[in-house]
Amino acid sequence: MLQEIIFDNNLLRLSADKASGYLAHIICRRGTCTIHFNDKDYIIKGGEAAIFRATHLISKAEATPDTEVKVVYITPAFIEQSTPESNYGIRGSLLLFNNPIMQLNKLEFKHLWDDFCDIEERLTESHHQYYKGVMINKVQMMILDFFDCHIRISSAEGVKNNDALLIYRFHQMLERGDYRHNRRVDHYASELCVVPKYLTEVSKRVCGFSASYWINRYAVMEIIPMLRDKNIPLTEIADRFNFSSLANFSRYVQRHLGMSPSEIRTSGA
Repeated sequence: MLQEIIFDNNLLRLSADKASGYLAHIICRRGTCTIHFNDKDYIIKGGEAAIFRATHLISKAEATPDTEVKVVYITPAFIEQSTPESNYGIRGSLLLFNNPIMQLNKLEFKHLWDDFCDIEERLTESHHQYYKGVMINKVQMMILDFFDCHIRISSAEGVKNNDALLIYRFHQMLERGDYRHNRRVDHYASELCVVPKYLTEVSKRVCGFSASYWINRYAVMEIIPMLRDKNIPLTEIADRFNFSSLANFSRYVQRHLGMSPSEIRTSGA
């Protein structure tokens, strides 16, 4: 079982690929952090913050020697408990896929830095009789301050509530691992009570990419580290992802990664 909240003063957990299953909240006081997320480099500088929802899409995290950074890792379940009911909570989380970086003004930075420090301090007080409630309260304050910053920065009004809710539910299915068993858009569309074409169109409009892109992106980002692990037989990986044969699995990997499973395994790519 995952620990609900983890606090770090560095990016080592991200760079070591140990943040899977968490949302990563980052604030940088000075220096520069580079996060390679979903095939793109994102740079977090002093006075900026970021939230990465799908941390398994992070393949690299680095920081300059002078960097002062705080990172809070929180499980989706604890985030759900701590997030106040708000339409923006749905829309904002989707907008973060396109741009997880937030440039803060001085007051916003102060509020968020204080939030991170409060969480860091109270995490050590597990003896408190109402520890869980205290932590929910501290995380909620951080979330509200993030909402305030992101609403100012993003033009969230361009996303309709119904569309945002649909794509939010779609990504919930992906985050719980449905892509391991089914990678067809029509499966997700059926579960969400819409037609495949509509799901694809809304996905492009809300978060920049088609539904099939997200399904396969989630899948290959989990497949890659398994291919690199020579202790896991290729047949076992194919079975875990519900491929009918090793040949079908190999064709899938070749199509989406440009190399065969064996080539990826031997090259260390």
